[in-house]
Amino acid sequence: MKKIIYSAFSLLLLITLLYGCVEDPHPGGGILNAALPSVTISIEGVTATSVTVKIDVDVENGAPVSECGVCWTTAEDILPTLVNDTLVAGHTKGSFTVTIHDLIPDQPYYLRPFATNSVGTSYTEEKKEIITQDGLGIVHTLEVVDITAISAECGGKIEL
Repeated sequence: MKKIIYSAFSLLLLITLLYGCVEDPHPGGGILNAALPSVTISIEGVTATSVTVKIDVDVENGAPVSECGVCWTTAEDILPTLVNDTLVAGHTKGSFTVTIHDLIPDQPYYLRPFATNSVGTSYTEEKKEIITQDGLGIVHTLEVVDITAISAECGGKIEL
C-alpha cells in the first residue's frame, strides 16, 4: 500500500513539474506603470508677429520625457495637436521658454503645450487663446560704429 501511495505521489509530482512550469512572462517593452507626462503653459509676451511662451513639464510619470513644446492653430474649433504647427522646446522634464515667430499681426492663435514619453503624447485639456498685436513691431538697434565728436553711424532692424 505504501508503495502505491509513493508511486502515485511520485507520478503526481512528475506531472506537476512537467506541466506546471511555464516560461517567465515577458511584460514587453517600456516601463511598467508609466503614464503620460504632465505639462502646462503660460504666455510670457505677445508682439505683432510673435508670442513667447513658457512650457513646464512638471511630472514625467514614470517614463522620461523625450520631447516637449507647443503646437498652435488659427482654427478656433479644433484643439491643436502635433499635426498642426509645432515648436519643440526641450527633451526632458523642466521649464522651457520659446518664441513662436512669423505670426500674422492682429490674428487670433490657439496654443496648447505637449509632452511626449514612451507611453504617448499628452496635452492640456484647454487651449490658450492669444491675439497678436496690431501695429509696429520691435526695433532692434545694431552696434554703433564710426563714432566721432559730432556723429555716429548706426543701423537697426524692425521686427513686425
